[in-house]
Amino acid sequence: MKLTEQKKYFDANRNLANTNKLLKIFIGALTAMVVAMAISNIYVSVKKQVTIVPYDLSGEFVVGAGTADPEYLAQLAVSDAQLYFNFIPQTIEVQSGRFLKRIHPSIYGKTQTAYAHIIERVRKNGLSQSFFPAEIHVAGNTVTVEGRLREDIANKTVSNKKIKVTLRYRVVAGYAYITDLRYEDE
Repeated sequence: MKLTEQKKYFDANRNLANTNKLLKIFIGALTAMVVAMAISNIYVSVKKQVTIVPYDLSGEFVVGAGTADPEYLAQLAVSDAQLYFNFIPQTIEVQSGRFLKRIHPSIYGKTQTAYAHIIERVRKNGLSQSFFPAEIHVAGNTVTVEGRLREDIANKTVSNKKIKVTLRYRVVAGYAYITDLRYEDE
């Protein structure tokens, strides 16, 4: 082997070794950056509070890991109670679908079955309902909404009574699911 050929060979090996070193440094830096981003994302999702401005509610509210601003829950409960109780025969299907999206998976089946009975009653009797909230009480993740429930059949009021609706929420990843809904006549 001639000296120039040996030099070219050693230069090529040196270049390859330098390229491998740079590649190792680049892969190490990229790995460190991915690990740092993963740790940051986990920290933010668990520890940081998120500011949420719901589309149909007024105000800015803070929802954290498992907790929510009481005013947010109060407005959400009024909205959910009206979503559950306000319907006419033409909108009962849409209203039930919207309401069921708010339900926590643990009670979804039970609530869907209860709603099926309501839909059947509405179709059979031509029932329309309206809920008029009057007072709201918040205690932790439980909200009580008191108001009047009016039921009409064929444009004739058949019931106009005071009711108390209690909604319990569970906040998961910034979303408040309904975990319990109860109502009683006053």
